[in-house]
Amino acid sequence: MDAPVVRPRLAAPGLAAPGSVNLPDATETDAGVRMAALLGRATRLADLRAALDAVTLEEVADAARFSREGYARVLLARSEGAEILILGWLPGQRSLVHDHGVSHGFVKVLAGEGVDDSFALEGGRAVLVERTGFEAGALLEERPDQVHRVANAGSNVLITLHAYAPCLRGARTYDE
Repeated sequence: MDAPVVRPRLAAPGLAAPGSVNLPDATETDAGVRMAALLGRATRLADLRAALDAVTLEEVADAARFSREGYARVLLARSEGAEILILGWLPGQRSLVHDHGVSHGFVKVLAGEGVDDSFALEGGRAVLVERTGFEAGALLEERPDQVHRVANAGSNVLITLHAYAPCLRGARTYDE
């Protein structure tokens, strides 16, 4: 079966952290309902990781959005202890250098290719220590103590599915 063709759907920007655009939730869509069911079955981090790894682009592609203002974030599902978002990245878009507060995360790369830059904090500044490339099919782990930046390094769109437990709160950004 051929992978679906993903055509960027540009949307108006909303309020978000610098570098990103929060777009309206998609919790009532088919993709949102499927992701809510996934959260209901995932009682441990290992369950969440395995469930996210099994998600395909076909299951959530209709919820992906893109913005020229920055990478686009769309909430698909949220429970008391976890949340799932789909992010759409146009070529060249990247996050700020950031951490995830106390949240543990997993990222399933659904389409495209990118880089995950890891940083160490030295004298209040973030210093690049490692650059790791990734492509569709990869599953990345984001630890609470990790400082990193994600970027679309390809010439096509990048679509990533993110799960955080607990729900993402208290994330910080850093200067290089």
